[in-house]
Amino acid sequence: MCFHSIHIYRTEIDGFICNRAAHWFAIRKINDRYYNLNSTLERPEIISHFKLAAEMEALQAAGYSVFCVLEKIPAACSNESMMELGLPQYWWKEADLLSGKTNAMTKATDPWKGVGSGRRLDGGSSNGGGGGGDLSGLSEEEQLAMALSASLEQHAAPAKSERSYELSEEPAEGASGAVKIQFRLPDGTRAVRRFLSSDQVGVLYAFVSSKCSKQSIELRSGFPPKDISSQKESSIDEAKLANEMIQGRYI
Repeated sequence: MCFHSIHIYRTEIDGFICNRAAHWFAIRKINDRYYNLNSTLERPEIISHFKLAAEMEALQAAGYSVFCVLEKIPAACSNESMMELGLPQYWWKEADLLSGKTNAMTKATDPWKGVGSGRRLDGGSSNGGGGGGDLSGLSEEEQLAMALSASLEQHAAPAKSERSYELSEEPAEGASGAVKIQFRLPDGTRAVRRFLSSDQVGVLYAFVSSKCSKQSIELRSGFPPKDISSQKESSIDEAKLANEMIQGRYI
């Protein structure tokens, strides 16, 4: 499969690969309709041929690199036995998407409802569990980057007194300015919550603290994972953390 980054988006192209930092997702044509398969969305979203170019320009403006797949993509598999390759609640039938129906297999108690499982380039899954010190969900490159960063920070100057950030009520689904952020908490559990893009990054620390013990925490994002404490006074939008994965650990 051949990928080229270009700025002209023709509707005869079968698919696109989008990337920003450690996040990758596909937009591909299925039965002559384009679907946005971003795992941070509630469901695959249909993109009309008319709006395709505008969608790509918006992604590039948000910092994504967009690659066009110029060679023919194999037809989408309709064999339901393929669902064994992933959790059934993340599979959708095209007929349900077109009719606006809810995925009948989505479990109301599923803490990852609304977020796809995702896959890393090393073939691993981004939704692995584990305890607070468990790094099995990270690739070797990510583990090495975290170890090197931790070693360097041992010589950093003592942190200043922390100011407190107030955690406001969670915005409603679809509310103006609402963004969704995924968390890997220090105890190894997962959480997903909506915030306003105008909220300060410090509010993310307040949320994680509300889910964990009173120990000091460190939050990291991106690839390789970087400490985001210096951005606490910035908004989530300014820090480009909307729809990202935040990794937490005790310090």
